[in-house]
Amino acid sequence: MVRIKINRVKQLFLSQDQPIFKNQRFYLLGLTTTLVVLHLSLVLNHPLQRNLLPDYILFWTGIILLLWRIRHQRSLDSDLLSSLFGLLLLILVIVRPLYLWNLDTALFLGGPLVVFAGLGLIVLGFRGLRRQWHEVLLLCLIIPTPILTLEDLLPFTHLTTATSAELLHYIGFKATYQANLLTLPTGQVFVGYPCTGGPLIIYLFKICLLSLIIFPLNWLQKLELALCAIGTGFGVGCFRVALLALMVNNLDLFHYWHGPKGTQIFLAVATTIFVVLCNWLLPIDEFNPRKKQLLITPVVGSNQKWRIPLLATTWIGMVLAAVYLVCVPNSRRAKSFAFPDKLAIQGWQQLSAHPMGVQLVKDVTVDDNNSDFVLSGKQYRYRHNQQLDVQMRYIVSTQGDVENYLKKFTEITQVKHIQKNIRSEDGIGYYLLLTDNNQAYLTACINPRGGSTVTSAQFLHNRNNYDFTSHRIVQELLGTAILKDNRCLWVQLSTPLNGNNSESAYRILSSVWAANYTAWRALFPTPSGIVTSLSRLK
Repeated sequence: MVRIKINRVKQLFLSQDQPIFKNQRFYLLGLTTTLVVLHLSLVLNHPLQRNLLPDYILFWTGIILLLWRIRHQRSLDSDLLSSLFGLLLLILVIVRPLYLWNLDTALFLGGPLVVFAGLGLIVLGFRGLRRQWHEVLLLCLIIPTPILTLEDLLPFTHLTTATSAELLHYIGFKATYQANLLTLPTGQVFVGYPCTGGPLIIYLFKICLLSLIIFPLNWLQKLELALCAIGTGFGVGCFRVALLALMVNNLDLFHYWHGPKGTQIFLAVATTIFVVLCNWLLPIDEFNPRKKQLLITPVVGSNQKWRIPLLATTWIGMVLAAVYLVCVPNSRRAKSFAFPDKLAIQGWQQLSAHPMGVQLVKDVTVDDNNSDFVLSGKQYRYRHNQQLDVQMRYIVSTQGDVENYLKKFTEITQVKHIQKNIRSEDGIGYYLLLTDNNQAYLTACINPRGGSTVTSAQFLHNRNNYDFTSHRIVQELLGTAILKDNRCLWVQLSTPLNGNNSESAYRILSSVWAANYTAWRALFPTPSGIVTSLSRLK
């Protein structure tokens, strides 16, 4: 049955009643292919995004299927104005990655939608694209969402642990469980949400959305697809947890199946099972040969002779730009940001300064929230009756959560219930005071615009107030600025208590922070001058 469908699709694509270079569909296909290849190549070479490659492939599949579905609507031909505006959107997509693409995750999320809007305007015009709003809404739901989980809706991890334990017990292993802890005579594993079938169910539901976009399904078929997605994702997730429990004593095998490669394999298995099940649920008359005459109808009016030269010129330009971006990676790199060796603090003698190196979060997998990448850092030590350490880290793709920084990049343990220790100062912003292991700390995130922050809510407030301005929107389109500038210069001051109470140490740290904030803020890297290639962080 699958082979029959593939053969019918080939026949439809190869059926032409005019030379291929005179067919506008050929150039639209070329434009789409070029943009897909460019976007996926950027995703693949970006450590913050490459783990979402399957989601982006699914996203592009939805766009292509939707364009395929509306290919025959000749009554909605676009005019010159809509075609030029659509081509302008495509040009902006190809120009935007020339600079700052490493720091701008909005490029990865919004790029495909802008491409769809541009191609839709070329094919259908403004009126025709507006009539596809429900398909566009479904398409937006397929956008990669790495932080979306089912754990907030039901105890999904506990259900997976219990089911996996029952599965192991049924096949002859003495398995028990308590909450999220699965125990075997050979060892035990703690089941986290990323190892369950939750992410698989979300991914399979996106395939369901693709089916809703392209196929005319009735309510029973929609229900069957949803049940297949839930059952397949949950079942494969339980099997994975059971397999990991059996391999807990073989660290090499455990890390393989628990790591990114094993995750991709289970994703492929779940997708294959789901597609096989869908093969008997979806209608097969979508590729009926009797609809052949619809395909040979020109996508746009054949009397508009200006279209082919315009499309051909745009495609050639985009191919050249894409080749330049893919084959000349140095064009997207700039010099790394380097903290100064001398950082004067009035009244304090600098003793030393040494780089802290590039630090990453723990092992990044497809289910992690890929954020908080430290590109560079430096630690300074001072002396004035007592010791003072100042650590500075330059962080990109962040949500500005200092509590999260402390957990990921430091050995500080007292990071719970820190809200009561947040202070603020006019003209500077917020900062956090805490003590741990006979040390007093002051820490805060210096923002690219706005005052210093401690929490994600404060950081997001700055982004909304200071980033989304009219002149910055123009700079974003030209590729000279990041519209949502998710970067942070994280500063951490510390001094030993040495038997003193914490308030006296806090006063010292607060005075140093207030006296030097303006000078430290001036160190904040300018994007156009210090974009560090994240390919170095692979």
